[in-house]
Amino acid sequence: MATSGAMKQQTVLAKATELLISRKIAHHDFRLLFFRCSALQTATNGDGSDSLQQALLPVVEYNACKHPDWWSFLMTDKMVCAGGDGKVGSCMGDSGGPLNCQNSNGIWEVHGIVSFGAPSCNQVQRPSVFTRVSAYVSWINSILIQYG
Repeated sequence: MATSGAMKQQTVLAKATELLISRKIAHHDFRLLFFRCSALQTATNGDGSDSLQQALLPVVEYNACKHPDWWSFLMTDKMVCAGGDGKVGSCMGDSGGPLNCQNSNGIWEVHGIVSFGAPSCNQVQRPSVFTRVSAYVSWINSILIQYG
């Protein structure tokens, strides 16, 4: 059973995701709105890193990410895109890493999990693609209850 704090976090996460999916956010730096997002990543050149890396990423509007010139049919409504500016993004070895966003109360929340990105890393119009965690909250809770 979720605590009131956990339920509040889920509500904040759901509202943020709803805003993303409702296509109200164009290609802007998400930090300027109400979240500061960062992702863990490998070194800039795509080689592995001995130290933990992080980068601030602009969140990309769903329709832009789904556009035929971007990720097209690979995108689903259970995904969130970030990056795609050709400067910063996920790379090989980053899969499974988090997309963390800081809410207006300063609390960091996991909003996504690195799924895939451009083969050459940091490619323009090929943002990093994250599994949208809020799409799986019910499933996560059922697993916690079952094996908790």
